[in-house]
Amino acid sequence: LDCSLIWAWFKDCKWKKDAEHLRKCKHRKSRDRDASWGYDHHNDRYVYGYKVHIIVDSKTGLPIMLTVTKAGYGENRKAAWFISMLLKLSVGVRKFFADMAYDSNATRLRVIRRLKAIPFIPLNPRNCKGANEQEKKARRKDLCLKFYRKNFIIDYWVDPDSEVFDEEYDVRTLSEQNFSVGKGSLNLDSLKHRGEDWAMLHSACICIVMLAVAKTAVDIGRPDLMRCIKCFQG
Repeated sequence: LDCSLIWAWFKDCKWKKDAEHLRKCKHRKSRDRDASWGYDHHNDRYVYGYKVHIIVDSKTGLPIMLTVTKAGYGENRKAAWFISMLLKLSVGVRKFFADMAYDSNATRLRVIRRLKAIPFIPLNPRNCKGANEQEKKARRKDLCLKFYRKNFIIDYWVDPDSEVFDEEYDVRTLSEQNFSVGKGSLNLDSLKHRGEDWAMLHSACICIVMLAVAKTAVDIGRPDLMRCIKCFQG
């Protein structure tokens, strides 16, 4: 499970060069009212737009489920919805990968009890006490381990500092590659219409293209090209 920010579509006010208009008018740009500001940690900047949340299959690297929210919508707030949809669609899950933005006891418990899957989520020490980052991480790890024991789910515990965790967690790069392909080859970050519904349709169409390319690659006997969009662009 991962997400990425995309810019909302907006256009400059056609009267912006008219001093009298600007003096009377409160707006400088005509923006998408459904969108909001969100912080892009990867590029260290704020983005006015939407957040595309996607679940990717860890074997093929292909998207299987998505939704769109305002850019300021917290990642972890959508985790419960995805878990419910996975159950509704009878998608079997053995291992659930997500970054530390999804680290919460509630999410971990849902993954374990509802999906019967092992959560591979790095620990986020954001609210833990400690003199430095190392102490905060140790504190979060200790609290998380106690939570697992208290809820009798210790069999699902994988030490986030172990080699096993690191090896398994490598597959999460597939989601990053997915967004890279979406923005680089399929214009995911080039929304041309206003509204959350259009942002959803725009994102869904791009995911459908990815799946169509994958099916075409398999049909022609080249499964190695399943995620190679450029090979099928005319």
